[in-house]
Amino acid sequence: MKSKSLQKTIVLLLFLTISSASFNLSAQINYQPRPSGGIFDVGAVDKTGMIIVDGLSTAGSTVYQTAVIKGNSGRAAEWSNHFGVDLFNECYSVIQTSDGGYVMVGRSNSSAGLGNFDAWMIKTDQDGNEQWNRYFGDEYIDEAYKVKETSDGGFIITGMTTKFGWAGEGWLIKTDAQGNIVWEYGYHPSSGSLEVAWDYIYDVTETSDGGFVFAGDAPTVTENIQAWIGKVDADGTLLWDHTYGLEYWERIFSLEPTSDGGFIGVGDRHWTYNDTTYQHDGWLLKFNESGDTLWTNHFGQPGHDIFRSVKQTSEGGYIVVGESEAGITNGFWGWIVKTDENGNELWNNHLSKGGLFAVLCNESTYSAGGIIVNPATAGDGWLLEINPDGTVAWESNIVGTQTDDIFLSLYPTEDGGLVGAGKYDQHDGMADYWIVKLDADGPEALTYFYENFDFVTPPALPEKWTGAKDVMLANTAAEIRTMEMGSTTSLPNAVFLMNGINGSNGQIDSTAFVALVTPYVSVGELGATITLRANGGLPLQVGLMSDPHNSETFQLIAELPVDYNYQQFSVYFSTPGEYYIALKHSNQSAVSPIFLDDILFEQSTVGTSDPESLNCKLFPNPSSNETIITSFEKMSKVIIHNSNGKVMDIIQPNTKKITINTANYPAGFYVVSVIRESGKISNAKLVIN
Repeated sequence: MKSKSLQKTIVLLLFLTISSASFNLSAQINYQPRPSGGIFDVGAVDKTGMIIVDGLSTAGSTVYQTAVIKGNSGRAAEWSNHFGVDLFNECYSVIQTSDGGYVMVGRSNSSAGLGNFDAWMIKTDQDGNEQWNRYFGDEYIDEAYKVKETSDGGFIITGMTTKFGWAGEGWLIKTDAQGNIVWEYGYHPSSGSLEVAWDYIYDVTETSDGGFVFAGDAPTVTENIQAWIGKVDADGTLLWDHTYGLEYWERIFSLEPTSDGGFIGVGDRHWTYNDTTYQHDGWLLKFNESGDTLWTNHFGQPGHDIFRSVKQTSEGGYIVVGESEAGITNGFWGWIVKTDENGNELWNNHLSKGGLFAVLCNESTYSAGGIIVNPATAGDGWLLEINPDGTVAWESNIVGTQTDDIFLSLYPTEDGGLVGAGKYDQHDGMADYWIVKLDADGPEALTYFYENFDFVTPPALPEKWTGAKDVMLANTAAEIRTMEMGSTTSLPNAVFLMNGINGSNGQIDSTAFVALVTPYVSVGELGATITLRANGGLPLQVGLMSDPHNSETFQLIAELPVDYNYQQFSVYFSTPGEYYIALKHSNQSAVSPIFLDDILFEQSTVGTSDPESLNCKLFPNPSSNETIITSFEKMSKVIIHNSNGKVMDIIQPNTKKITINTANYPAGFYVVSVIRESGKISNAKLVIN
């Protein structure tokens, strides 16, 4: 068992309500560390991170996730893989199969294929390792757009092919469970099509009688493309089909069965916004079981707007995603629309610059995937969780490489997670299939943990803990690790936090961010407390992070006056919620390590009501020009930090009332720390408009 003497206890009682105008003062508590001698189960997994998959996948790919978490949860990648012999390979569809593995289809012009472009099918095991692959087509152009597992254990694949003599025909391929062709046919609208043009089948769904209903588009007259829906029997014989449109250009990209036995389709149609200009609108079409339209509706603004994927919601309406050019001069917005059962808009959101190509309905939210514009990488894989009211619960950039990655398909997995697939590392006319397995939605937020760091082998951190390090200078050295403490009072292990050292001159790198981040935690209705022991030559900053690997999400809460004797500190959080707690090196004025140990997080069992809390106030708050701080006893020092922990001002008033000029402070929130003559410390947030 550890021998860890406690030389001094400082307790910070802290409320996180931004609008509060009063300080909540310190109160003495008795704390005894829980006994060591076993590994405490903290039961959560870090759900976000710049590097999700440790090391390399079986294909040598490292996955990076720069998560912009807007809510309390996110999905983490369990593994990633990419496939491509050479040249250009692009995956359009992925599913999980009944054996727990995955099947992908798309197109490839690899030298290993049959011709120019081939339809390419890959089967993997449950960990994304290839089991077999198949090429389909001829020596010209063949592409596969959607794959679904059939009731007999095989697969149905949609696409376009030049294999049967026309310029391009809509294509259905029926295979067995091993990807061997059972039958394949090219199709055209029965009403006629242009032999020199191209017909496409983009999506398909199996019907209860063993047949298949498909959707796509076909050029029935010159310069005119019509939406196309049809049905074949179990052997691929065409039973019926219909075309819709004649406005100029109409397409169906996604088709789903509906609860009434019919189908819902989405795509785009041309629409006139003035007398001369045709532009795309997102198009929603409701069909009965025979492919006749019951109603259609179009959505958009001047500019090109395209729907890519649709699902029926639990209420009977529809959730649709795509791309919209509304109000943008270069590129598209990711676009999501929700309607009622009759196609009437309930809400319509334009999100970040990029595009959404896949949508899923979860138990209470919607998942969407696509590409988001990133100036550093051109484009990243984009994953979002959308609340029922259309607000973004969270979103993440999933980065496979530094040169353009995209999700074109999402599929729910049997463990409650997702699998996403698309295009990986597009550059110089080359790209690979990309598949990423994402875990179930959201980390489990802990209500209690205790960590003494004695059951890991230095320099490793315990599972579920994160070392958050962000340095701008290439030669800066900064460390977060466990270490053996030798003969100090923190035997045998503690966490070592070394702030940023500029390797070129040995001086402090003030741009460095160095923090130990706890597992994801939940603060209950009565609040919670984190208690720790620390020593070192510089202050320790306590803050919150929504993403433990994105330093920009750090929000300072309190600064602890650490010295060279081990002291115990406690910070109380009163606002219920879920987040990560960051223990950050203040990185001020000098190069000096901080040591951390015996970190306890636990819920409060009684509410906190410090009788002195009303005797120290700041007003007005929010403030524009000045704020007045009053205290029941003299204030020896007042320190003001911005939200990133930078010291903005230090005042030594030796009075009970001071006025702070805030007119020159940038708008935002600040942490004001008051040290009183008694040595007690109070902290509060100050909002400056």
